[in-house]
Amino acid sequence: MREPCDTCALREGAAANKEPYNALRALICVLSGRPFWCHHGIEWQHRDDLLTRQECRTVGTCAGWRREVAKRKARGWFRDVTRARVRAWMGEYLLIVIDKYVAESDRREKKRLLAVIRDGIERLGAKEPA
Repeated sequence: MREPCDTCALREGAAANKEPYNALRALICVLSGRPFWCHHGIEWQHRDDLLTRQECRTVGTCAGWRREVAKRKARGWFRDVTRARVRAWMGEYLLIVIDKYVAESDRREKKRLLAVIRDGIERLGAKEPA
């Protein structure tokens, strides 16, 4: 398996890991099994548009994401197909909520969305197989 790059969102201290939007999305993708696309070599810091997302997808899935998902898979994280599907759906939902949170200007609504994100992450990571 390829090592995560120096700028990986799943590498402690890397630029993308220090950026909350990327780190949060990466965490949710790991917990839910949703693909997280590699940002290496792409100017992601100042762009949030469809072109950037398409560029990431041409690079492929993130090596850090593959490493973290493999660890969970080895522990049986995705063994229960129904639970894995629910996690995937919940991950997709939380990714949408994060984008809404970023775009929202109303403080009360931001607070509500943040509570949804926190609760969702807790639920995604709440129970690992024994």
